Amino acid sequence: MNFRVFETLAAETGSSVTPKKAIIRRPIDLLFLAFFSISILYGFLFSLPEGLGVPVSADSPWPPLRALHGWAVAEEPAHLNPPPNLIAATLFDGFF
Repeated sequence: MNFRVFETLAAETGSSVTPKKAIIRRPIDLLFLAFFSISILYGFLFSLPEGLGVPVSADSPWPPLRALHGWAVAEEPAHLNPPPNLIAATLFDGFF
């Protein structure tokens, strides 16, 4: 009944407004929801504690930052003692 009232009101006002679809029927919105949820979770787990001064080290009191340090040592050893070209690229990226 509500849908018919909505259609009648839209037709009377000359509006081409359509009723809202459920989020399950909008796949792009579901992708956006997943992306932003993961981004917020990442911020709370990694960026916020690091910004508050929790160290990213092997003896960090926050387990996600301990895991991040372990991953960084294993996968990105050049970042422990960065070569000049990596420092220059980082500064260039930060500038722009």
